[in-house]
Amino acid sequence: MNQIQKKQTLKYTFTVEGHTEKWYLEWLENKINAHPKAEFNVDIDPKRENPSSFGKITTKRTTPEIVHLCDIESNCAEHKKKFENILSELNTVKKQKGIDYGLGYSNYTFELWMILHKIEFQTPLTDRNQYLQFVNKAFGNKYNSIREFKSKENFKSCLEQLTIDNVIDAIKRSEKIEKDNERNGFKPKRKYGFSYYEENPSLSIHKFIKKILTQCGIMK
Repeated sequence: MNQIQKKQTLKYTFTVEGHTEKWYLEWLENKINAHPKAEFNVDIDPKRENPSSFGKITTKRTTPEIVHLCDIESNCAEHKKKFENILSELNTVKKQKGIDYGLGYSNYTFELWMILHKIEFQTPLTDRNQYLQFVNKAFGNKYNSIREFKSKENFKSCLEQLTIDNVIDAIKRSEKIEKDNERNGFKPKRKYGFSYYEENPSLSIHKFIKKILTQCGIMK
């Protein structure tokens, strides 16, 4: 009797700022591992750590590649400084540990990435709370606040609406935003070796999610 060949497992490590990013990555792992086109299983390990603290407890041998997911949040000086401090931490870990630490940012917030799973979105905003109306439109809900959307029950209920096809749609819509930013003449800013757009909307999360889907055989 021929034994069913067990799929190999590809491992990915993320550091994340909040619960929603962690829940999303855990959901993505389950969806990939249940997908009929997946040639590999995935082990996606999201850790709620800042880069510097995680850098102290890891090595290049155990985690040669890490991605940090974070928000720019707004154009105010406080949030800009917070984001630049994160870039500095990433750069320090890369230099001290020799780890390939990637930046998956959202300008302004992770809600942008979630919205793109369901609808086209290229509207510049002035405040991160303005995502609420688009979250409600995308997921057919009537949340009264972003905080309500980000509660465990509500966020996971929104995840239940999504499929891998929605993830692929989000990647394509993100790439369209990137191309439109280039076409509009926006220049990415570089700091501590990382590149990002100060203009909203913009993001780079999709690049790392696309890499996972491609490596496991779902996207070609």
